[in-house]
Amino acid sequence: GEDIGGAEDMFKQALAIQPNDPLTLFHYGELAQACRENFPRAKQLYRACLKADSTYLPAYHNLAVALSKLKELDEAERVLMKAAEIAPSDANTHLNCGILLWEERNNAEAAEPFLSRSFELDPSNTGVLLYRGMWSLRQEGNISAAIELMERAAELEPTNQHAVAAVMWIKNEYNRSVAASLAKSSSRQSTGSFGSNPSVETRGSDAPVAHQSQDEVEGPKRGVWLESRGGLKKLPDDLPAGTVLNTQEFFDMD
Repeated sequence: GEDIGGAEDMFKQALAIQPNDPLTLFHYGELAQACRENFPRAKQLYRACLKADSTYLPAYHNLAVALSKLKELDEAERVLMKAAEIAPSDANTHLNCGILLWEERNNAEAAEPFLSRSFELDPSNTGVLLYRGMWSLRQEGNISAAIELMERAAELEPTNQHAVAAVMWIKNEYNRSVAASLAKSSSRQSTGSFGSNPSVETRGSDAPVAHQSQDEVEGPKRGVWLESRGGLKKLPDDLPAGTVLNTQEFFDMD
């Protein structure tokens, strides 16, 4: 609206005085990208910023985003690789390289070293923790590690809506895994089979954990059980197979 137009006028006036000021060019690019979604213009301004200061990392990162929006993925990758050469110890640069390779290029093998390096460089970085958690879930199938990493991100930055939403989402995924395990267990019980049941575990969380093996449940404890910090709890015998429980519903059970 009028505020954006006024800001654009201010940037134009500033560039008329100092046409090669990298910060003015960068922030003008941010305005074009975030407020106008004018990615070609943002690309042009970030390029000009880097021509004025080839070491300004935020411009590399934002330029790569603009190029991705324009589906210029080869160039976006080149830009981020150049940033990694300039700042080999910057966790965010390695994270952005990993995200581009994993999410946009669908190349998990190439992405893994960058994501791992970002975690080594800054294990308290919220973005690094969230993507490390996603990697643990999607590439390694380790939902326990994913929950732990995402919870740590939310604890470090409780006002970060992405981190809070990620924790809620991963807990829901966990509950679905528990429900799938219970459904399989119920099916085995109906046929008189008590074979091994894949474990679903979690760390640093009060969420319920499916008991690992029905063979371990003897005597009066036969049935469908969940294990939590509060001890071993039996679910109602008439609970429909495939029921998805949230954590509070589980602990509210008598």
